[in-house]
Amino acid sequence: MFERSKDLSNDCIGVESTTDATICRLLRSRWEVKMLNDQVVTRELPGRYLKIGGVQGITYLYLLSECCVPLEDGSEQEHVIPFTELEMIPSFIYELKSIASALFENDPDTAELETRAASLREKLKEFATDIYAYQDILKLHEYVLARTKPVDAPAGQTVNDEAEARDILTAVFKAGTNAAINENISAVISQLPLRMTKARYHDILDNELKVYADGPKSAFDRNLFLMKMSAGISDWPHFGIARVENCLEMIKYPEDIDSASKAKLEEELRKCMELLDDYRDVLELTVQSLDCLMVYMKNYNDAGKDEIDFVLELKNIVDESLENLEKGSRRKMSDRVMGLFSKTEGIVDTEFEKITQNLSRFLKGSTPEPDRELKPYFDRFLICDRLLSQSYYADIDDTGETEEEPMGIPAVEKEVDEFCGILFEKTSAESKMLARARMAATFTNVPVFFTSRTEVMNYVLGSIGGCRDQYEKEVSIKLARNMIV
Repeated sequence: MFERSKDLSNDCIGVESTTDATICRLLRSRWEVKMLNDQVVTRELPGRYLKIGGVQGITYLYLLSECCVPLEDGSEQEHVIPFTELEMIPSFIYELKSIASALFENDPDTAELETRAASLREKLKEFATDIYAYQDILKLHEYVLARTKPVDAPAGQTVNDEAEARDILTAVFKAGTNAAINENISAVISQLPLRMTKARYHDILDNELKVYADGPKSAFDRNLFLMKMSAGISDWPHFGIARVENCLEMIKYPEDIDSASKAKLEEELRKCMELLDDYRDVLELTVQSLDCLMVYMKNYNDAGKDEIDFVLELKNIVDESLENLEKGSRRKMSDRVMGLFSKTEGIVDTEFEKITQNLSRFLKGSTPEPDRELKPYFDRFLICDRLLSQSYYADIDDTGETEEEPMGIPAVEKEVDEFCGILFEKTSAESKMLARARMAATFTNVPVFFTSRTEVMNYVLGSIGGCRDQYEKEVSIKLARNMIV
């Protein structure tokens, strides 16, 4: 059987006509372009992604050690979060430390490390969801506590409803862009006194969430999940943080609460929110480092020796980071590490720019769809882009190839009915203020339901004018003003 030579220049030897020679040159040109494109995808791009992942992963690892390990001489100026004092966090960081240590040894088992990294990433996502759930629950209590008048508080001044409504509306529309204006409207609605019936609330959700009817159910589900979280009616948190749980048990709203007791509760809430912010900061640095190191792992077997060696030259940074995390105290950055960091300046931007150039060159010389053998590379690069993005905890497994059927209006209506049923059952045994807090919180995740400036004005005026509690009215107006960007 005739086997075509891969050196197409040999196929042109002995051709007899100009036409034949032209065809041979064209075939050789196309083969060379294909070989060049294949090399771009299978060698150059993996090498570039590896350098980006390695440099950024090591950088975030060092930043993590700076964030949560205090200086041993006690001279720290900025806020440091001792990670050993945060529940659950040490186990995550020690696993990251173990993965990073093994990854930068000679001939690492990247397949095994990828499996461990993926498992750790899922645990981080779950715990981060716990943190967000706790923050949303505490915000509900902040809402109620802020509007609870102490028995020894002085009488407030009478509010001019129309003047306040006009001032708020003016501030809302000063934002300029439609996106900023809508953000302001959502923020104001979430803070102003909520005065609407359950039926009216249901109708608003039913009408406005139908915008998802023509889209995939997954988009609606994400928004519904956020609504449940903000209202404090989701299944989260799962893990439990003792300090926060103790705070939640403390929170009571007696009618005879005095200013001192209220201040004590507010201080406890503030400290818990700061604690959750610390958790969030440490978790984000941990997952950022892990995500970037996963990019390094995924491209290790296809990258060239030069790219791998470049990253391995930064091993001193890894060693110093891991030593800091192991000891629980650290010295100031060594000159050696400082010099290595200076070597990485501009590398990430340069490599991203070259990736764009490589892809542009590839697309010019190829068909719209990549060859079957190249598709796994492009799927991998898509995952790498998600891992390198600033969307922490992004879903990296969804390739976007599965087409979802439009959700449809009946399905939206059914979901809204179920959501309202859960919410109303939850609030039936609670104070009116907490019920209002839950309902108001959901509006931050609902499309703005006004079609004109007049409708916004009427809602704001109705909200303020319909509130007979002067203390709640004053506090709500003040908080609404503070939320406007």
